[in-house]
Amino acid sequence: MYDKFRDLEKTSNSRRIDLILMATVSGFENLARPGRNETKQFAELFAGLFAEARPETRRTAVAALSRCVTLPAATKRLILEQPIDVSAPFLANSVALDEAELLRIVATGDPACARAIARRPNLSAATVEGLSALSDPVVSRSLSVRGLIDPAAPDTTASTTAQPESAPSQDAEHAENVRTRLREMVSSHERKHPSLPKLKPGEISRLRHFVESDEPLFFATALADVLGSSFRLAERTMLDISGRELAETLTALGFAADDIAHVLTVFFPNLRRSDNGVPRAFAIANACERESAGAHLAARLDADHTPAEDDRQPSPDDSRPFPANDVSRIKQA
Repeated sequence: MYDKFRDLEKTSNSRRIDLILMATVSGFENLARPGRNETKQFAELFAGLFAEARPETRRTAVAALSRCVTLPAATKRLILEQPIDVSAPFLANSVALDEAELLRIVATGDPACARAIARRPNLSAATVEGLSALSDPVVSRSLSVRGLIDPAAPDTTASTTAQPESAPSQDAEHAENVRTRLREMVSSHERKHPSLPKLKPGEISRLRHFVESDEPLFFATALADVLGSSFRLAERTMLDISGRELAETLTALGFAADDIAHVLTVFFPNLRRSDNGVPRAFAIANACERESAGAHLAARLDADHTPAEDDRQPSPDDSRPFPANDVSRIKQA
């Protein structure tokens, strides 16, 4: 997407960098579903161009990227490290920032960042609570005008101005209480929305065994166990004959593209064919980008319910080490 810049050769160097940066951002915006290679290429190209671009172009680029649903983690970090006059549109509008990221930013106590975040549409209850805990008058006014907090709530600054001698110690105590409360909120959010599961070697062997023995039912059960999900979620993943849901799930779990392509060819015969010399299974696997795949899997897991006992399918006995080639025991389970 970055091969149409020959017409920029006659412009000045600074102007050329600005134009290439905006062309790069526009190209990434227009990708409906950027793949892993495209995302990596964009992150590397953006960082270099962004560092050399003029301030006004940086602001324009950041504002444009606020419309992107997914962004490389490195790009988000780079934007959030910028001065507030550059990062404010991203803090106020970016749909790529999730609740946990917003809470961590609020927890830094930076009033400028908090004021930008307070302007975001559709603030969650946890984020509103975190912003309110800062007791920043601008933030509180922004939230109260939108009806997100009670405008009649007591003003915590009044008591501190009424007793000037004790104000410094009270301010310090209040600030520490706010930081403690925000840290607790971030920790609570992360407990409710844990990171994606990390595969253990035994679980990898188990999944691979069911692939090699072509046992989709037991593979789905093992996958549900790994994800801590209901069997129905894993079953729906296996019933998507396009292979995309399974490819995204395995990508989020850290499988390599070659391994994912092999799994797809085993369970989805329709993906064994090639288009323009590229196997369909490999094309699907290679198009998955881990960050966006992780976000999609996390959303599916959030929507999933805790399975009842009768929602589970029988799984092999795990009371002894999983054998490498004992297919007969699986058949009899």
